[in-house]
Amino acid sequence: MKITDEKIFKIALFTIAIGIMGMIIFDGIIEPKEVPIKEINKRMVGDKIAIKGVIKSIKPP
Repeated sequence: MKITDEKIFKIALFTIAIGIMGMIIFDGIIEPKEVPIKEINKRMVGDKIAIKGVIKSIKPP
């Protein structure tokens, strides 16, 4: 079996298509869970979480 540029191109195209579909499918699944700051505890060490907040002021060092 001879490997030609056309076969390599088809393999690359197939791999790209699978990767893009995987990214679309898992986009909503692979996210850090959103946790209020007051609920963060030591059991969450190593977990990926997201927090929301509002910056009210910034003080220079």
